[in-house]
Amino acid sequence: MKKEDGIMSQNIISQMIYENRRRLKLSQKELGDRLGVSNRAVSKWERGYSYPDTSLLLPIAKKFDVTLDELFGRTDDRQINKQRPSGV
Repeated sequence: MKKEDGIMSQNIISQMIYENRRRLKLSQKELGDRLGVSNRAVSKWERGYSYPDTSLLLPIAKKFDVTLDELFGRTDDRQINKQRPSGV
């Protein structure tokens, strides 16, 4: 992975966390409390200074009612999966 790819992914995750937290009208403290982390950790994620721990990715996605693909900015995957026949 190129350095630019890592920065892009982190920026997408940061943006998704920020936008979804705001959509749910949660403060950074409220989201942090629900995930068992500090508001400072949430702030770092949103500003792109760090990633959430991998063990938190699924709880974050569930809290926001998005898939992990969507959390990583891959919105087209959800549409493709819905169009596949069952059993494929």
